[in-house]
Amino acid sequence: MKKLIIPLVLLALIFGFSSDASAGAACYAVSGEIDFVKVGPVISGTFSGDLEGTMVVQTTFVGKHGVARFRDLTQTWVVADSIVEPLIGRTLRFEGFLKGQINHWPILKTTHKLTLVEGAELGNLTAHGWTDVTDYPYGFVHHSEYHGVICP
Repeated sequence: MKKLIIPLVLLALIFGFSSDASAGAACYAVSGEIDFVKVGPVISGTFSGDLEGTMVVQTTFVGKHGVARFRDLTQTWVVADSIVEPLIGRTLRFEGFLKGQINHWPILKTTHKLTLVEGAELGNLTAHGWTDVTDYPYGFVHHSEYHGVICP
């Protein structure tokens, strides 16, 4: 029985991978930078690197724990250029959270965890950076570096 199971598992793996490849399910590692500013009620900015374009950001305060502040986060990216050609011209919407940690006021150390919810098959990004809240609540400046995987 064991001798029969191993070849069946191997065949299933071979056919499973070949059907995924023919469906165009290729995924790409991507990285780059995110920069956005808040001026009044609008948060907008740019992203560059393997994906390039403009973005609009929405955040909702969730809570705090010690020196950490948590926000729900939605980022809508309009891709103008990319090493992943099928993404050029698409609008990608990511949802996730932002954690800001007060280490050296007025600079917050930030981490984003983003999951793609619209515009491509699959995607997950993580970004680490800083936010300068000197002019908060009227405005702030943010910079981070993103890394992740996206499947058009």
